[in-house]
Amino acid sequence: SRDRVILDVLRAAGPAGLSPKQIHAKVHRYGLKYHHVSRRIRRMNKRVAAEIGERVADKVGRNWALSSFMLHNWTAKKNEIETET
Repeated sequence: SRDRVILDVLRAAGPAGLSPKQIHAKVHRYGLKYHHVSRRIRRMNKRVAAEIGERVADKVGRNWALSSFMLHNWTAKKNEIETET
């Protein structure tokens, strides 16, 4: 999904994060417009906060970066998948 693509880009960016324009430059081929990037991130934050009380991404100045919660769980999930196969 497009949300997953945004999260993949943020994960690759590291703790400094990326501006919405930089994120758009990497995901525009998926049909996302520049102004949809921040809207989608805010929507993901709202959904996850309602479910488990955590955030997907945090603002770092004007940039978006994955939250520490997502970084921790993303690597934990990848390790679980690698050990199962």
